[in-house]
Amino acid sequence: SKKTGLCNATNVNLEAGTVTNVYGGGLDIGSTNATVNQKGAKVTINSDNMVYAKTSVHHEHEMLRQLGITVDELKQCTLNAVDAAFCDEETKNIIRQKLQEEWK
Repeated sequence: SKKTGLCNATNVNLEAGTVTNVYGGGLDIGSTNATVNQKGAKVTINSDNMVYAKTSVHHEHEMLRQLGITVDELKQCTLNAVDAAFCDEETKNIIRQKLQEEWK
C-alpha cells in the first residue's frame, strides 16, 4: 500500500490512532492491517491527542472491532505496544504477565 510506506525492517513499530488516522482520512485500516501483517511490521493502538480527538484507547479498540479487526489482532497490537514501550525488560515482562492473566 502506498499510504503505509512500510519498509522491510524487523524492528519497525507503527502507531495507529483510529479517530485521527482513519476518520481523518489518512488511513484505510483494512488494507493497512493486511499490508502490515504481510510486511511483518508491528502495529500499536494509540489514542493520539485525547483532547483533540476526544477518544480513549478503549474507544479506539471498539472502533477497530467495528472495522473488522479481531480480538486476537488487538491483543497482538497491545503486546506490540509493550515491546515498544520506553521501559526496562523487567517492567515489560510484568506487564505481559498481567495482560496474559487478564486475557484468560
